[in-house]
Amino acid sequence: MKSPYANGLKININEIVKLEFIDNNVDVASVATTYEALKQIYMAIGQCIENHDSHLARQTEAKNKAN
Repeated sequence: MKSPYANGLKININEIVKLEFIDNNVDVASVATTYEALKQIYMAIGQCIENHDSHLARQTEAKNKAN
């Protein structure tokens, strides 16, 4: 299945999950893991993105207050 959210990412989910990262139609990296591990990775990435977004918002707010 090709991800509708990211160009260059192909996801195959069966007993083992395989993520294929593609650049210029060339497979540049592949990761294989279990479905349960993929869910943990997904949650961890989501938490990192939320934390980073909060950090960026605080930085922007501090910058705006300084100006």
